[in-house]
Amino acid sequence: EYVFERNIKNIVRNQDSIQKIRVSSSLYENFLIKKGVIKEKLNLIPIPVNTKIYFPINEYEIANIKRELKIKADSLVIGSFQKDGIGWSENAPPKLIKGPDIFIETLLLIKREIKNITVILTGASRSYVIKRLKEIGIKYIYLNGDDPKYRAKLYNILDAYLICSREEGGPKGFLESIACETPVITTNVGQIYDIGEDGKNCFISKSLNPEDIFKKFMEFINLRDKKNMNHNMLITARDNSLIEVVKKWKEFFSDLDN
Repeated sequence: EYVFERNIKNIVRNQDSIQKIRVSSSLYENFLIKKGVIKEKLNLIPIPVNTKIYFPINEYEIANIKRELKIKADSLVIGSFQKDGIGWSENAPPKLIKGPDIFIETLLLIKREIKNITVILTGASRSYVIKRLKEIGIKYIYLNGDDPKYRAKLYNILDAYLICSREEGGPKGFLESIACETPVITTNVGQIYDIGEDGKNCFISKSLNPEDIFKKFMEFINLRDKKNMNHNMLITARDNSLIEVVKKWKEFFSDLDN
């Protein structure tokens, strides 16, 4: 936190020598403006998704992957693919801005309504979440998702992707998930604030309260028109794909002084 604040002060102090600053969300843009950064220097360019890697796969392949992982056909599969510990040690303490505590509390509420749950985890420093999942008796599978192509397949076997962060730059998991037609239930963080549309391409909780996130999760469970949401998710992923965002980066650099 100290390093972050120091870096922000350095940006404000030296902004006369800075031509442009890229931000990934309007939330962060507004934060920098409040800190004293000149608005005209800020350029909003989202963190993109590579839709050549992240895309829907067929039901046959999904069934095969679930069989390999020994996931029962009637299990509700929820994903969380991120680093949420401080540092890289095996017993890293939780990084609270990533919301691992909110994630667990939300799962506890879901468990009251849906008994058969399997949680798929990837990412480093997940010791807090793993410990708590063991304590509350929710089945989990912890996998190495470093390979983007394999991680894309993991998104595809999920019924839902759950984001409970307090703060985010992306998160990358939002676009990666919806590019695979996997619904996201999320807090209103990062670029989700700009490109997420509650009830249209995802389900957004307006608060960090696990009860509110759970209510949004149940909206997903009770959704009837899944085809329309799938369509909207793919459009959002396409509009924020690597191909489209590269165009914004070209504009960003083309206007710079030599």
